[in-house]
Amino acid sequence: MERAKFPRRDPDGRVARFGDLIAAAVVWLVVAFLALTVIDVLSSLVGVGDVGSSRGWLIAILALWLYVEDFRAWRGVRSRLGIMLIALLLAILVGGAAGYGLAYLASGLPALVTGSVGAAVGVLVYAPIWFYGIRFVE
Repeated sequence: MERAKFPRRDPDGRVARFGDLIAAAVVWLVVAFLALTVIDVLSSLVGVGDVGSSRGWLIAILALWLYVEDFRAWRGVRSRLGIMLIALLLAILVGGAAGYGLAYLASGLPALVTGSVGAAVGVLVYAPIWFYGIRFVE
């Protein structure tokens, strides 16, 4: 019996549904946040740093891997680099504004929290621009 794959992909390896792309990105954000939090707490216990001092933007790495795999699946589409760059630029701008804005407004929050919020916003901004943008130009 073949194991169900998530997110569902078409025969070319592209993520088939927007809901699957968002759900997978959110799952990876949560998994990465939990892993980074555990690492952060353990490092503070051995005296390497304070709790919450890890850079929260690191939680975006697993979701970025998902996006890279989908980008690779669109090989042969001429506009894929342009769509990716537009989505990436907007994700960095909006996610960065969210993270830095939160750090400014709530200066007592640790870098783990503010960076994680910025990374999560960036990951969620990227998804619709990429998913619908690449399908629009195809």
